[in-house]
Amino acid sequence: LREKKGVSQAEVARYLGIERASYTAYESGVSRPVRHMEKLAVYFGVSVDYLLGLTDVPQGRKINLEEKEKILLYSFLKLNEAGKNSLMEYADFLLSQDKYTEREKATSA
Repeated sequence: LREKKGVSQAEVARYLGIERASYTAYESGVSRPVRHMEKLAVYFGVSVDYLLGLTDVPQGRKINLEEKEKILLYSFLKLNEAGKNSLMEYADFLLSQDKYTEREKATSA
């Protein structure tokens, strides 16, 4: 994306407010730009899903996430596979408990 846009690593790093070496680590796969993912998506005009390799479609539909949802997603992305599996198991457990689902809110209202 960067080369297609015709910009240098230093330019993207400046946009993100980080050192060029940090951005180079993102491109080489040494580290993941978790904190900068949304900003990178805006800069390159693509979806975060596209940056993550979850879709071949550069611009997906925009989903407006609440702050808690963003924090949860970014935290999930930082976890290793075992941590992700544990979090998914815990989410499944919470969803199996009626008191934690939206359905419960609707019936108690």
